[in-house]
Parts: sequence; structure tokens; C-alpha cells
Amino acid sequence: MILGASHITLGCDNLDAAATSLEDYGYRPEFIDRNVINNPSKQSILAAHCEVHGIGLLRADGGFPIELVSYRNQMPDGFGRYVGVFETAGVPRRVDNIDFSASLSGMPSDAVSAWATGTIGDLSAPAFFVRGARTNAGLRQVVLPVSDLKCSRRLWCDVLGFGLVSETSAMAELRFVSPVAAWRLELVLVASPPPKARSVLDAKGMACLSLLSSNIADDVPRVIGGGARLLTDIFAITINGRNMKVAILADMDGAFVELLQVGR
Repeated sequence: MILGASHITLGCDNLDAAATSLEDYGYRPEFIDRNVINNPSKQSILAAHCEVHGIGLLRADGGFPIELVSYRNQMPDGFGRYVGVFETAGVPRRVDNIDFSASLSGMPSDAVSAWATGTIGDLSAPAFFVRGARTNAGLRQVVLPVSDLKCSRRLWCDVLGFGLVSETSAMAELRFVSPVAAWRLELVLVASPPPKARSVLDAKGMACLSLLSSNIADDVPRVIGGGARLLTDIFAITINGRNMKVAILADMDGAFVELLQVGR
């Protein structure tokens, strides 16, 4: 079964600089591993071949965990499908060349007016920011544009364990409720046109949402049955001294979902 939400990835070309950039959002590194071997089955969902990448897990007192991922110095032009909503007292950086229309199109006007658009630190990655925030509470919600709202809601609620908070013809607000505070997450599905470009795991911005699985061998077939596609093998990996099993899937529009089983 799905136990909770683990973290969301954020692409970067320099782990140390990215971690420093997120300090103003209340985030601090739990660990940084610069030599993680890429499983060969991941190569087909990367923009370019990469055998080793770096990761850094960041945590904030009130925000959802962020995993920085750095595959190479040159990042592809496209962005991940997810867009974070941050609560930070800092002024967001201006955005001149990022189109937010897909993420905003189905949002009610009161929600949109409560957010400012900007980029995450120095990463040139799109994000929303709560207007008038006075604390650095970090990542509070995640927005995901979807082309079929009903099908997507069934996948995220009936299979992946999120609960429905509210729903209209244009959006659905979901929440994963867990007794472990770090595993909770609010996810907003927004009805949008299908994506124009293929998603890649090493994109700028937030490309992959990781969920904790109690038994990945059982959960992968269930998620496939719910409409997702399996993109990699179920493979073993050791991160920060912990043995894990991982599988990467995609929803109907190509948004990456990682199932992660942590060994005891």
C-alpha cells in the first residue's frame, strides 16, 4: 500500500548552489550524495545519457521535502509537470519567459489572486508563491495540470491514496493524510490541455513526485491498473546508506511518479 508522500524532485545543475538558494525558503540539506548510479532502465526517460547523478535531500520545518537532482551541467529546456506553491517571506524572482497558463487555467479566481508567480531561488524553475506570507514555511502545495481530470482524480485517489477535499469541473484539491507529518501533501489537479512536449526526468523544475510504498511488487501492478505506465524496472539502490527499491511510472500526461520502498 501507499504509506505517504516522500518528496518531490527539483532539477538543478549545481547541488551546492541550489541548496544555498533554498535556505531562504527554510530548507537545509539532510544529506547530499554526488555519485548515485543511474539504473540502465532510466535512460529512456532522460533527455541525454547519464550514468551517474547527484541528489540532495532538503527538509524544512513546515514544508514538504525537496530532493535536488543534478544529472549534468547542461539541463534540457523543458520543465517538469509539477509546479510548487511556496510560502516564503521573501520576494519571488520575476518571470519573463515562463508560461503559467496551463497551471492557472482551471484555478478559481480567489486561489489565483492569492498566489504570485515567480521562480524558485536561482534555479529558473517556475513556482507559485503565497501573497503576503510572513514566514518561510517552504513548499505547501503542488499543482499538477492534467488533460483528463476525472481519470487523474481516480488514479490519485483510488490507487495512490490521496483523499478528495473538493472538486469542480476544472480542478480537484486532494490531500494525503498520514500520521507522519512529513508524509502529508496537498495536491491540486487542474484541467489543462495535453502537454506539447515529452516529459523527461532530468527536466528543470519539479519533474517527479515520490510516494512511499510498503510493498513495491504489489503496488506497481495496482498503479498500472489505475491507468499509469511503468517506465523502468523495479530496481534496487542504496542512498545515504539505506537500501531501497524504486520504480518510476507516469500518469496519463507523462508526469512522473516514483514508488519508493525503504528497506528495514
